[in-house]
Amino acid sequence: AHDHSHEGHTHSQAAAAHDAVAPNTLHFSTEQQKMIEFAIEKVKPSTFNGAVKVAARVEAAPGNVTTVVATNAGRVHYAGNVVEGKDVRAGEALFCLDGSNVTENDAAVKFAEAESNYRVAKADYERKASLYKDNVVSLKELQTAEATLKQAEAHYNSMQGNFSNGKMVLKAPMAGYIASLLVDNGAYVAAGTPLAQIQRSGEVNIVAELPVRFASALTNITGVNIELTDGTVCSLDEVEGRVLAVGRSANSCNMVPVTVAARRLDAVVPGSIVTLHLSMSLPEGQTRLAVPRTALVEEMGNFFVFVH
Repeated sequence: AHDHSHEGHTHSQAAAAHDAVAPNTLHFSTEQQKMIEFAIEKVKPSTFNGAVKVAARVEAAPGNVTTVVATNAGRVHYAGNVVEGKDVRAGEALFCLDGSNVTENDAAVKFAEAESNYRVAKADYERKASLYKDNVVSLKELQTAEATLKQAEAHYNSMQGNFSNGKMVLKAPMAGYIASLLVDNGAYVAAGTPLAQIQRSGEVNIVAELPVRFASALTNITGVNIELTDGTVCSLDEVEGRVLAVGRSANSCNMVPVTVAARRLDAVVPGSIVTLHLSMSLPEGQTRLAVPRTALVEEMGNFFVFVH
């Protein structure tokens, strides 16, 4: 309501100057700058490696996991104390299939047929071998009988090695540990039913899914860091890893898969979750304005940069 002079300026002039300040502008005096870590850096276009942080699941590499399946219908019986996590040897018995009450595909009946076919084929071959010496049968007939015998013998030997006390025995196809049991003891299963998964230590795949907006940038991955659940971070070189594959199409959730393989990630078991930090460069010839991370000011989830 009134104006008066004070050290060469008026209060009305100061008020007018304050009202003239543009929106989103702050006054930061030299005294305030001295009280905190303050710096000004000139920004210019430069190459830039963007980074994406994404959760990923660890899976056993396909060559380190296999599934034991039922070869015929029957009731499943565990061969001993079979539990998840148990170490197994290659060829160790895991399950017995009792098909005695199954009208079709009974293992005992199939084994008897295989044995009978083998004995018949063997007798036929021996008979024709004798007749061939007397020039009663041709060489072609003898060779046909020999081929039939070998086929019947291979089938019989295969079943004989997996048949005991009227039951089909299913064995571990490789050394490792039982990752999961897929049927209960005593359950009835059909032929081809998965019974258990066997895994072994070794290479793992780390699979992440990113929104489709990152599809073009994923072709320029320059580095990957793996953050474990305990906070440890390791590079691909440290785990003998590599980027195995980048999806070229989006899935039903509009996400693009990225798979990283790692040979030496012993501290992580398949099925666990880790965090991937993917570094991606700009296409050749492109630049961006880049500022230090310390220049970012965060407020309620929004990030700001002050321009001097």
